[in-house]
Amino acid sequence: MTVHTTALTSSVATATSIGKRTVSDTIRHLFPGFPTLSLVQSGAVGSDMTKSKSLIKKREVDNVKFENFNYSPMSVLFTVGTASSATSYIMSSVDGLSLKMCLLNTSNQTVCRIGAITTKTLTVTSIGGTTFSANAGDKFLALAPVYADNSSSPYILMNDETNLYNILEINRFPSAISASNKGNPFYGKDYWQRVRKQVVMEGLRKVENSALWSERASSTNLTTTDGTLGDAFRTTRGLWHWAVGGGTTFNAGGSMTHEKFVRDLPLAFNDTIGTGTKLIGYVSRKQHADMVMWANNNLMVMKEGTLSKYGVTSNVFVTSGPEIEVIVHDSLNRGSLSSLALFFDPANVDFVFKKGRDFHPVLGIQNNDVDGIEDDFIGEWGMGVGDGGNSMCYVTNW
Repeated sequence: MTVHTTALTSSVATATSIGKRTVSDTIRHLFPGFPTLSLVQSGAVGSDMTKSKSLIKKREVDNVKFENFNYSPMSVLFTVGTASSATSYIMSSVDGLSLKMCLLNTSNQTVCRIGAITTKTLTVTSIGGTTFSANAGDKFLALAPVYADNSSSPYILMNDETNLYNILEINRFPSAISASNKGNPFYGKDYWQRVRKQVVMEGLRKVENSALWSERASSTNLTTTDGTLGDAFRTTRGLWHWAVGGGTTFNAGGSMTHEKFVRDLPLAFNDTIGTGTKLIGYVSRKQHADMVMWANNNLMVMKEGTLSKYGVTSNVFVTSGPEIEVIVHDSLNRGSLSSLALFFDPANVDFVFKKGRDFHPVLGIQNNDVDGIEDDFIGEWGMGVGDGGNSMCYVTNW
């Protein structure tokens, strides 16, 4: 008991004080957002997260392994390893070359024709008034093969299409409450509905990270076996590993500058990326700050983003190649990922789900004898990349 000898004054109400605390009925969700999932057709669960249009298409499949084919053009540029003589050159690779094909040395614009290919050694005949010559490191550009009059048995040169595949993974996010607790009064109105929504949002945050960073099992297996739990599980390949496996890379050398971003980065993009291609860029908060400062100092052009209709904040930055719509991705602010960035064409990306298994709630999964409720939020999905990552570019050492 406390004896007071002065007037009672207002004090901060605590859990044990007799004063009634003031608690808001609004429970704020402090999530950083889900940019990949927000760009997916039809959005996610909940009326406040549903999108009717999209940059990333949603596709339904019947099997847990989904496939497609694409055709990658053969190389037309070849590097000289060693110049043995004026007519003999050892190449780094001869894949894509054939007899009677002509070559241009891009260093001096002299032209030759291939007369023999032995392992990686070319024997050539000079064409024109300037004798063909080359040094180690020179680049040969492939020209068309040239045949004599009344020729026969032309040399076949064809390239296989590439089989691409990915795997669907299963994610589950259950929530449970006892029957007694469900009937208790809580601040914030319907407590159980709020808990279920929070579980879903926590789950979607991790699905968002998986869409970017997850990796599939090795090419000989659909599953990975957990040595501790003893189960075999499937995982999907995320956008980052698609980029590493089939895209291009740009090493910023530990200091990305506006010159590198505007001039050098677009040169690292695959030839399939034209100036009219719409690219999405995932960057960290620090990287985005660098870019905004370049724009504020009039070193590069920044325009208002176009993705607000999907619930995503973005800015468009102008380069010497395509314009890039940049989004701050929360995962790139974490750990050692802040020196990385990813650029991709959303037209080549699909959100793929097994038929009837898109993310959805399953209610009342508790056992019959449980005095409570357990609901689940489950989905079987994967990231489809139609070009095998060919149109992606990942940045290291920003």
